[in-house]
Amino acid sequence: FSDVVAAQSRGLSGDKETRGLFLSTYGAGTTAYLQQAEPLGLTDEYAVIGQNGAYWETAIALGERAPMLENAYEYFWSCQSNEANDRFVADYEALAGTKPDTGAYQAYTAIMWYQAAIEAAGSTDPAAVQAAFAEMSLDTIVGDSIDMNAETHQATQPLTIAPLFGDADAPDQVGIESCA
Repeated sequence: FSDVVAAQSRGLSGDKETRGLFLSTYGAGTTAYLQQAEPLGLTDEYAVIGQNGAYWETAIALGERAPMLENAYEYFWSCQSNEANDRFVADYEALAGTKPDTGAYQAYTAIMWYQAAIEAAGSTDPAAVQAAFAEMSLDTIVGDSIDMNAETHQATQPLTIAPLFGDADAPDQVGIESCA
């Protein structure tokens, strides 16, 4: 990303308050971009930086150096306040020694989704389970449901938006400013 970062830095115009940056990178790409932008102070030149995807892992990798980034994704462990999420976080932390990230939530939800489909089908036969998925709705630990459209087979699910940033005092060194 060095050429992109250098060109971005040279091409800035207007006031910081009028600039926003959307990172369409993911995972290691986001980490590499931010590491290369850091010496130029490039992330400080934007009023807001946003991304849809797994910034949690990047923030862990960068530690205190992780800039604040508006992240839209399915799950952030502290953004839900309900018994099911509290139990999931405690159980996950006891097993893994860290707070759960979106990948952990997705895996947990997938298992619950299959369990509900198998129970609805009354069978583990793949065709019966697939048919059970068709119009399923599943309550999740985020407090909203995932709903399957029988015609399109497209599931709609909750989305959480949270500003994440490096914070040495936060669990996993990732601060969560607020949740929406």
